[in-house]
Amino acid sequence: MRLAALLNIRPGEAPRVILVAALFAFLQAGQGLGANAADALFLLRFGAEFLPYFYVALGALTFLLTLGYSAGVSGPRKGRFFAVLLLLSAILLVAARLSIALGHPSVYPAIWLSVNAIGVLLGTMVWNVAGVVCDAREAKRLFSLFASAGILGGVLGNALTGMLAKAAGTENLLLAFAALLLIGLALVREVTRRFFPPIAARRAESRVWRDLTAGFGFVRRSPLMVLVAFASVLFSVLFFSVSFPFSRLVSTSFAGEAEVAGFLGTFSSLTTGATFLLSLLVANRLYSRFGVVNTILIAPIVYLAGFALWTVRFSLSEAVLVRFLQLTVLGGLAGTAWNALFNVVPAERRGQVAAFQAGVPAQAGVVLSGALLILGERILQPTQIFALGIVTALVCGALVWRMRRGCAEALVSALRAGFLDVFTAAPRGFQPLTADAEGLRAALSALDDSRPEVRRTAAEILGQLGRAEAVDRLIATLTDRAPDVRAEAVRALAGLRAAEALGGIRACLSDPEAVVRRAAVDGYAALAPEPAAALRPLAGDPDPHTRARAAAALAAAGETQEAARAISTLLSDLNPSSRAAGLEACRDTAICGPDRLLVFLEDDAAGVRREAVRALASQPDDSGLDRRLSDCLEDPDPRVRDEAAAALRQREGGAREAVRVLQSGSARGQEAALRALRGESAVARGAILEWAVARIEEARQLRTWQAGLSGQSSQPDSLEIQFLRHRLRSLREHRESEVVQALEALGSGDALRLAARGMRAQDRDLQAQAIEALETIGDPGLARAFTRMLESGVEGTAVPNPDRTLKELCAEKDPWLRGVALRLRINEARTGLENLRNSLRDDSHPVARLAAQGITDGMAPLAREEERMGETLRTLGTMERVLFLRRVPIFANLTPEDLQEISEVASERVFMEGDPLCSEGEEGDELFILVEGRVRVSKRANGAMKTLRVIEAGEQIGELAILRRQPRSATAVPEGGPVRTLVITGQAFDSILRDRQDVALATLASLAERLSSLV
Repeated sequence: MRLAALLNIRPGEAPRVILVAALFAFLQAGQGLGANAADALFLLRFGAEFLPYFYVALGALTFLLTLGYSAGVSGPRKGRFFAVLLLLSAILLVAARLSIALGHPSVYPAIWLSVNAIGVLLGTMVWNVAGVVCDAREAKRLFSLFASAGILGGVLGNALTGMLAKAAGTENLLLAFAALLLIGLALVREVTRRFFPPIAARRAESRVWRDLTAGFGFVRRSPLMVLVAFASVLFSVLFFSVSFPFSRLVSTSFAGEAEVAGFLGTFSSLTTGATFLLSLLVANRLYSRFGVVNTILIAPIVYLAGFALWTVRFSLSEAVLVRFLQLTVLGGLAGTAWNALFNVVPAERRGQVAAFQAGVPAQAGVVLSGALLILGERILQPTQIFALGIVTALVCGALVWRMRRGCAEALVSALRAGFLDVFTAAPRGFQPLTADAEGLRAALSALDDSRPEVRRTAAEILGQLGRAEAVDRLIATLTDRAPDVRAEAVRALAGLRAAEALGGIRACLSDPEAVVRRAAVDGYAALAPEPAAALRPLAGDPDPHTRARAAAALAAAGETQEAARAISTLLSDLNPSSRAAGLEACRDTAICGPDRLLVFLEDDAAGVRREAVRALASQPDDSGLDRRLSDCLEDPDPRVRDEAAAALRQREGGAREAVRVLQSGSARGQEAALRALRGESAVARGAILEWAVARIEEARQLRTWQAGLSGQSSQPDSLEIQFLRHRLRSLREHRESEVVQALEALGSGDALRLAARGMRAQDRDLQAQAIEALETIGDPGLARAFTRMLESGVEGTAVPNPDRTLKELCAEKDPWLRGVALRLRINEARTGLENLRNSLRDDSHPVARLAAQGITDGMAPLAREEERMGETLRTLGTMERVLFLRRVPIFANLTPEDLQEISEVASERVFMEGDPLCSEGEEGDELFILVEGRVRVSKRANGAMKTLRVIEAGEQIGELAILRRQPRSATAVPEGGPVRTLVITGQAFDSILRDRQDVALATLASLAERLSSLV
């Protein structure tokens, strides 16, 4: 446990961390053995002078393998792809070892290319594995641990190279590499089985080439990324311009392969260890003091000094020194800084840009280096080649120097655009990158921006960067003209623990804006050794939230009586906002007990009830309190239900009470209970699975009824039939979404995504994948129920006829399905009676005619009711209004309950022909929904009325005047006879828009469509 805490490993993460860290260690150890063996075999058995030719081949091969790898890893089964990659690599290494027995020299270049290519793929693969098993938050904690494990493995593998080469032979190190790859294969299979998604989404079309071209498009438009591209080419040329002379000199300095392999292993081990220490102890200091671009500049300087040294003296000691400095600076300093440059790229383009830079300029540089070395070997002396290296290093340094300005401009642009992850993104590496100097300067300069939102963002970033250099500027920002900026500056200074800012923060306690005073209360309480005297006047602040924060701060300072009085005043206030603020203060103090808080669960204001739930969540565990909190899962306000779910997740007995609501609560209570049970799968797994199976069975029945109503029926395709289809589809989709929520509560994230796709897709492959994913959860009943649901109502299965479906719907528990189905059945029965009456009237027998008269007399009350219903819409029942309103596009996605509420605030109005509904220029505070008739909408232009459009039944007019709070922009007049409308007042429509997002979005879509028709 102590070790886990030291390494920042949280409960439940240890098995995953151990497996992935072991994967890093074994693969890096194998890569060290294999690379040293391949280098020794190539240098001594084939010839160092041929290396430049194979640099060219390596660049081209790496580019092609990168494309192939990207295509493979985008497939549906990443774990299987990784396992196959490791297996094929191990087989290739065994085949390489066997091919050496042929004695043909050509096998050694093939071995060298194969080992280097495998190294490139493994380096990418291990980070892909880590990315799959870790989310973004976990990556910031665990990636450094994985990288450290890889370094440890690399050090051990390199250190053992010489001993193993002498004992078993250099060529047999390839078998050791293959054995370590097979161990990695076993680890990948275990990681895949335990921590990978059970199956990924269906394989999408490869986007590799599209990503490269998209990355190129961004690079071409970015001055900074253009410089990065050219620098990538030159860095590749410089790297191999040092690697080649070093390798050739090593090959001639030792007598045998084992000695060469041993030297390379020892050298690599020392280099890797030094790189680790440099990154751990020096890198962040350089980033913080000089910035990432200036740190990258160290690399060209090292190359410049190295080539200058070689022009004077080139022996093994100088070669080792320069190569050592090259590898440690690149791996320990410049590499992480180089990756940080891509943080200025928007997140959605970052991967594409990085893929382009690594796949095209970097590999072009490898090919170019080989070509230049081949040419140089033929026409130049070594000192002349080193002189060209000096020139290349100077040009590369000049490009990096120019990148300083481009990076600063990109950082400022990113900040102004709100891309905060530029400053907070964690790179891959064993030492997290702290705030660099360029980022600090960009944030400081943004404090002078003319836009307050940019200044506020800059202050927020400076608080997160944790740099003391920002304190003076933030203190000056306390007098910014924008209150949000002043408040953010206070919070940033408090986060920086800037005691020198106490005077400025105290002055903010009397700021005219409440948002600043609230921040100042928290900041002063955090920094001042004795804050009570300054905060006591704030306990009577006119802003209730400021009073609440002051009360909490006074309680923390020991002024409990003063705090209690302030909180009591807030809780007894008639203003709901004050009561909510008082409860917020109760949550942060121990002044209020549960008995005092429970009464506010019955408050009329939802905001007060929500704060009461939050305050009660921090109270000691108590079964009675858990029961009261679980009752809040039934609250009519969704935000209160969400808070209750969150509170129950924190409490020891919360899962038990949430299960009770899940089993016996209302529909909305059950949904909230599922949210409360997230992460509690061990406690509530059985109940959740049982509930999910029941929801799937209900969805299956709804699918069957949907299919039944899609067939031919004796009923016409009336409003009632349309309503039933819509209601069945809505209920089915809701049941399916509940299944997804249940899977989410079980922690089966990938299974739920596939289940969601499978439920909505007609694709058999997707459905099969969804079933397979559900089977991995471990409950066969869930998968069987899901299968039955998918098979219901599809071609080839038994589907009830429409009449039978209506009969079954008449007994359905949903009142809207039952009511509309009964209405249809009654209409059908009346139609049958009318047909029978008409046939009896025509009968010649008097008894038959007498029976027809009896039917007529029996139907008379119903006919009078229908006549009365047709006189005015006011006499229409709720059912008729709901059926009609569902036809109105802006209300189409609302539930019947919502439509019922809207129908109750709508009034009916009839307009005769020529009588305008509204006139241009008059004040408008009503929305008209046309029920019957046609209305011409026109506008005066150049002294004449110009027709804009004609609206029909089911369309609305007048919403624009309500939204704009301005006079009517057009005149609407009935055309071709009287029109009948439903009228909703502006106040009621405003309320509908605030409470129902679907209506707001549909209204915007309607207005947009109307505007587009005028263009």
